[in-house]
Amino acid sequence: MTFCEKFNELIHDKRLTLNQISNDTKIPLETLKMYQDGIKNPNNSDLNRLAVFFDIEVEDFKTQEIEDNKIVNPKYTLANVIMTALTFAISFVFIIIGFIDFYLIKDNSLKEIPLSIVTSSLYYENYVGVIAYAFSILNILSSLFVLIIDFLMFKKIIKIKINLLLVARIVNYTIFIITIFLIFFAINLSFYYAA
Repeated sequence: MTFCEKFNELIHDKRLTLNQISNDTKIPLETLKMYQDGIKNPNNSDLNRLAVFFDIEVEDFKTQEIEDNKIVNPKYTLANVIMTALTFAISFVFIIIGFIDFYLIKDNSLKEIPLSIVTSSLYYENYVGVIAYAFSILNILSSLFVLIIDFLMFKKIIKIKINLLLVARIVNYTIFIITIFLIFFAINLSFYYAA
């Protein structure tokens, strides 16, 4: 049983309101709402106050989820969003630059200098750049998925297991690392073939 489930069970059994708990424990109402919705787990101080209030042992509240919270923090953090947004932005810029270069080369403006990784890959029949583009698109889609889930959880529109969000982030970051590796590899091959 998670802390959220235990907390809601106690509230229901004792027919209490969050206002009553907030007044007696001096824990802010907004914080109690986050505990109730499972968005946040209590710190040790709040855990002790709630245990005293409900007249139970602190150990009755402690679950594996709270212990694991030291590793996986379920609360919405700006750092996670910024990191995901950066993975999106880098791939997006890479694709836009490639399309601009592709258009210029197609228009014969840069027929002697294939700057685009995709066009130079096609020009030299080396498809690493194309694969890098495919991974960039995959990275953009996975970044968007994580950002949408983050937003919906922050707005409390949906509730999902934190482990699912963690897996989505790990997949997104893994795709991003592969994409960066492919981009650098494609750039090096482009310079090699252009030389």
